[in-house]
Amino acid sequence: MGSIVFEHFFRYKILTTRRGGMAIVYLLRRLQPEKLPASSGWPEELAAKTFDETEEFKSQFERELNIWIDLKVPNTVPLLSVTRVHGQLFALMPCYECSLSDVLSECGRVAPRAALGYMASAAVCLSAAYDRHRALHLDLKPSNLLLLRRQHGDAHVSDWGIAQILYKRLPPEQRNCSAKSFVNTLDLAGTLPYMSAQRLLGQQPETEDDIYSLGLILCELLTGAHPVQGSPDDAVRSILDGTYHKQAEALMHGAEDGLKRLVLRCIAPNRAERFHTYRDLIEAIRRCQHDNA
Repeated sequence: MGSIVFEHFFRYKILTTRRGGMAIVYLLRRLQPEKLPASSGWPEELAAKTFDETEEFKSQFERELNIWIDLKVPNTVPLLSVTRVHGQLFALMPCYECSLSDVLSECGRVAPRAALGYMASAAVCLSAAYDRHRALHLDLKPSNLLLLRRQHGDAHVSDWGIAQILYKRLPPEQRNCSAKSFVNTLDLAGTLPYMSAQRLLGQQPETEDDIYSLGLILCELLTGAHPVQGSPDDAVRSILDGTYHKQAEALMHGAEDGLKRLVLRCIAPNRAERFHTYRDLIEAIRRCQHDNA
């Protein structure tokens, strides 16, 4: 997609292009103010997300947009507009300076106060998405948690492409039914080092699986290392036999006791041993923030 298309249709120019998985993200800067329609109300910098033009990727992107449009919750990357140019869909969103993956690459590890702040803001987003839409993200990882500015304390959740909605716009009288009755089953998808044993075994996704992923991200932020290492086969064995948990315990050796308990409970091998709700997780994070103030 040439820069002339963005200049003509959006009145923005391309600064740079990023690729990640199936997605292409163009970072844009507004042209001269006099060339921008006064009614646009768009910021000086934008990001435009699209996918490679194949039917498989197009279908997944359209599915993500259908979920994203409804997600008016705190600390999720806002969708400013959806537009089609020459048959190709673009999602316009704010321009974020970096992801937690970038922070880890640059810094190696993150101070507890900052790491807990990132996790708290992500958990608030996931809690609201679940309460309002029964939405599970199912692909949480550092590259999907974005920061508007490196010094900004809130992480915003992005990339809802494989999320599951357990119910959507059901009549109120049906919302007391078992959420499992309304799950649309997808092929197993996600990012292996952040997937729980239950997801690898094809069990019904639950909130504990997203909480598990957040716990691994927190461990990685605090220690600069991931407890799941090696080849894909090694990673699967470590997750299924629980040895990753022992590795996480070793990585967290020397950490403040509350932090260590928080991480190890989030990533417990059995769902029954993890936090069951985001509210419980947020309360535990807040206690750790108080202890690490």
